[in-house]
Amino acid sequence: MKSKQTGEALILTLLVLVVLYLGFLYTMRYVMTDAQMAGNNLAQQKNTQSADIALRNLESVVYQASNLVALELSASAQPWYRVVAPGTAGPDAAYWKTCLGNSSNALRCGAVNVQIGNTALPFTALAVVQATGRQDLYACPLGNGALAANYYDVFLNIKESSGATSATTETVIKLCVQK
Repeated sequence: MKSKQTGEALILTLLVLVVLYLGFLYTMRYVMTDAQMAGNNLAQQKNTQSADIALRNLESVVYQASNLVALELSASAQPWYRVVAPGTAGPDAAYWKTCLGNSSNALRCGAVNVQIGNTALPFTALAVVQATGRQDLYACPLGNGALAANYYDVFLNIKESSGATSATTETVIKLCVQK
């Protein structure tokens, strides 16, 4: 005797396959998004660390240039020292594009090494240091009253080797200088 086939098993199998396929797509989307977020987080950490390395290298250069003398006197010829009125706003994206090699005191910046020891990292860093106009006569305790603290704005623009801006940071540095 012949049995009549109605296709119920085929429909049920197709439904199960569609549900499994949709579950697979959802899982893959989740995995891809998670991998992208992890990659972005890693890139952000790398960029932050490169900016920190550039800042430490710039601090070393600034301290050497100061040698207990205000930067207004000791570093005015340095390419990274910007001679502007205290309180002048920091550089914007257009400034960073044209500042390197500019001879104008108000429109210049200097290159900073982004390296650890003798190993150069694949970043370029541009820096600007400018006076804040703030001074504290009591912030340098080891000076026996002969030193005062001058504060300077420090701006860094870090680019990856591909040319993409990876970090733009701003901080303040304190230098103890002779009164």
